[in-house]
Amino acid sequence: MNKISFAILGLLTVFGLPFPLFAQLESQPTFHIYLNKGFSLENVLNYEEIEAVIKGNTLNEKGIKLTLSIDEYFSERNQRCNLPVLKANLPRKKISNTILKDFNKFDILFICNDSNNYNELDKLLLEVWMYQLSGIVFHFEPRTLLVNLHIEGLTEMAIPALLVESPDDIAARYEGQNLELHLMQSWLLDQEAWTEFVLFQYFAGNNCWTLETLHSMILLSVPGRPPVPFPWDHSCARLLNEPLTNDWGIQNNYCLKEDIFKNVKDSLLKSKLEILESIEKMPFSTPELKQWLHQYTIQFFENLENTEYIKGLGIICSEE
Repeated sequence: MNKISFAILGLLTVFGLPFPLFAQLESQPTFHIYLNKGFSLENVLNYEEIEAVIKGNTLNEKGIKLTLSIDEYFSERNQRCNLPVLKANLPRKKISNTILKDFNKFDILFICNDSNNYNELDKLLLEVWMYQLSGIVFHFEPRTLLVNLHIEGLTEMAIPALLVESPDDIAARYEGQNLELHLMQSWLLDQEAWTEFVLFQYFAGNNCWTLETLHSMILLSVPGRPPVPFPWDHSCARLLNEPLTNDWGIQNNYCLKEDIFKNVKDSLLKSKLEILESIEKMPFSTPELKQWLHQYTIQFFENLENTEYIKGLGIICSEE
């Protein structure tokens, strides 16, 4: 991937966020990351791995050593947002009795201020919700933790951030591994998971993914199954950036087998209530956002059951 251009380092420094945002996050754990002597933010932006120390809730007074680097899995987000996604690695033994016990390897996602349609916290909460949907739709859900985080040289104060379990650790939890196989063809994948993946992208309004280069996605190995595609980096999803209409107008060159589509559709319909309930459980700042997501989700399922609508999308493979 081409080097991210952060021409003016000062643009990366967050000078403050509205008080109501922090009022909503008072109950979230707060952490501070300090770079070890000899390392600077420039090292990170040059794609170097640096050493640092994290201090905060339930951690010992001296803190815990960790490494940081830019995570290139989030290439779309790194291009679109002011703050890059950072990949962190903590020693597992040091965190076993802490609030970070499930986060040996994780990604740090900051608020992406490329949209004015949601307030800052709701934008991050929408991403939390998207990862929860991954668990409902794919039965694989990354662990997430919403925190307040200050990183020396990057943020002036502790700001909202989302910690997301790494693909390697997700795969390991399901006794598999993260596959970095490029030029993969869709017919080689687990076809049920492939259909779930494509429909998930339609739901999100995401047109910025590519199987051949693993753009905005990862492949997981799962015992007894072909490679399983999994959505990664939701920053390009229109659901997170602009209010969506009911038009699934995203384009791709892939198609789904009709019999498998019907099976997946039936399975998703059984998850409809769980998805709607997940919206209600999210602590969004306004009831209007919950109401809109509720209506949008209901419309998605209506479209899913509309044979003529699905036919018009051209996502079902033609019979040969």
